[in-house]
Amino acid sequence: MCLILSNQRTYSSLDIYYDRGTSMPHQVEFENAGPVEFDRVPEIFPDAEPVDIDGQDGRGWAWAVNNAAYVFWLYPDGHSLYVNLRRANGAKPDADQQQDLRTVAAVIIADVPPVAASSPSVSTMYPSPTP
Repeated sequence: MCLILSNQRTYSSLDIYYDRGTSMPHQVEFENAGPVEFDRVPEIFPDAEPVDIDGQDGRGWAWAVNNAAYVFWLYPDGHSLYVNLRRANGAKPDADQQQDLRTVAAVIIADVPPVAASSPSVSTMYPSPTP
């Protein structure tokens, strides 16, 4: 898990969560949905759109709820990754901001599994700004 906080006016945070399994932990803005199973995304979020990333095995969904945009990706090996970009001013991300998140997610989706496999399981906090 990686959480990047910002004090800018446009965005407040970027969350990246990679784990075994096909469910995304409960998010406050999901109301009563609880943890979200990958295959239930279009049922729970009717505006969710399928995501396809050239050259990347797996499948994904993208949607926005309240002030956050999401990309949820399922790898063929059963791991999943979600990326959440939260707006600071409470406004729903517009189409361009949602597309920007998909562009960032495409890089993260490709890079996270090898990094996670080679990294120890340690929680590290860095001061802001990092040196």
